[in-house]
Amino acid sequence: MTLDEVIKHCEEKAKEIRWQALKEKMDIEDVADCEECAEEHEQLAEWLKDYKRLLEERPRRGKWIYKGLSVSGLHRNLCPICKQDVISDRTNYCGNCGADMRER
Repeated sequence: MTLDEVIKHCEEKAKEIRWQALKEKMDIEDVADCEECAEEHEQLAEWLKDYKRLLEERPRRGKWIYKGLSVSGLHRNLCPICKQDVISDRTNYCGNCGADMRER
């Protein structure tokens, strides 16, 4: 599962749990247990959204994986971040994802 799929699953599960509790007309204690479980699923979804945001905001850095020269004589590199072939003349950034490829 992808991170987005897990987030969606948690949100859907919270709704499903609440709906099931209403539908089955449970006693007060069981409804409270279901509400607590639904809230835990929602909390997990929020934590996963925060984690996704942190992943997206982190600086993307890598080192080109050299694959040889292209027909035109430019360097063929593989970006380790987005896994795309990039043909360039020794650029410091991936033209596809913008990752920083400068040596440190």
